[in-house]
Amino acid sequence: MYHGGFRCHEARQIRLGDIDIQKRPDGKLKGIVQVRETTKTGKRTVIMNGNTLRKVRSHLNKGWKLQAEQIELHNHLVDSGKIKEFRWRSQERKESPVPITKDTFLLANPFSEKLIPYTDEHIRSQFNKVLSACDFDKRYTLHSLRSTHVTHSILKGVNIRVIADNVGNSQSEIESTYYRLNNLLNIDQLGFHQDASSDEFEQGIHLDE
Repeated sequence: MYHGGFRCHEARQIRLGDIDIQKRPDGKLKGIVQVRETTKTGKRTVIMNGNTLRKVRSHLNKGWKLQAEQIELHNHLVDSGKIKEFRWRSQERKESPVPITKDTFLLANPFSEKLIPYTDEHIRSQFNKVLSACDFDKRYTLHSLRSTHVTHSILKGVNIRVIADNVGNSQSEIESTYYRLNNLLNIDQLGFHQDASSDEFEQGIHLDE
């Protein structure tokens, strides 16, 4: 959500078929995400950090493989009869995990039976644990990550129109919400007249006339 500026519901709807990771000329990775038309502002393309996108996809793949290995081991114990030594475990064979496809959610829980996405409550709970560990203000929400994305993009000098298109907002909405930040960035230009001498000031008026 931070690297892509997604809304919560947008992030949860992303499927593996909606993402692409490409290598840029400088060697860095670029993530391309197709946000679905069923979201608040409709379909759009989001450009984000490719390394982050790859790590999230890798988490899903590694978790799924680990679950498959655990199920295989469990079924082996059942077939050999050794499962009786583990009375606290299910004594029945388990089905193989649902295969990962292009329709699998990017934020799916790899240990869930049908690869369903993590719930908002679960993500929010984990996020609050991070806030506590970092001693951050707990008033921050998941949506704060989207705002932080916009703020950092402005601080990096990214064109506001580009930011607006990427996060699914209008340019005017971004400008009105973050206008104070723009003033801080432009403080040198806005305060140029403070150091001007009276002669320079008068010359400026003459030139304007």
